[in-house]
Amino acid sequence: LLEEELCLSSKRISTPSWKVLIEAKEAKKQAEKQKNMKNETNTEKEQKQIRRERMQNFEDAFRKIAASTGIHDVEELVRIFIANEEQNFSLFTYANEQANDIERLEGKINDLRDEETRNANESGNDMSQYNIVMHDLEKKIESNEAQSTALEEKCDVDQATFNGLR
Repeated sequence: LLEEELCLSSKRISTPSWKVLIEAKEAKKQAEKQKNMKNETNTEKEQKQIRRERMQNFEDAFRKIAASTGIHDVEELVRIFIANEEQNFSLFTYANEQANDIERLEGKINDLRDEETRNANESGNDMSQYNIVMHDLEKKIESNEAQSTALEEKCDVDQATFNGLR
């Protein structure tokens, strides 16, 4: 080792300083490459560890599902899950259709209530007019009855006078 260092030292002394700088830069680059390779290796290890942990989580979740459902076949669970999703979607669609029907019927109910109010107002106006006409007719009848009574009394008086003249 001492001989190698002496040899390198003598080379450094005999080589120009710019060559020494270039060699130092290359050595630094090489050290950085090795460091990056180590970092990549660490990153790969971390990725593998993350994948292992995720796989473990999936396995734990499957065990819990299998324990609670009693189904231990993944394909069977997937088939049941898909069937349930289709049924849920069908029910969701049905519920939306029902909600739309309810909304449409509520609109019809409101339209009918508005029509009922309009008709009640119109009939009320008709009834008011009817009541006014009836009141006027009743007054005319009373007036005619009063005139008839007065004329009957006058006729009776005139009849008595006529009978008295005879």
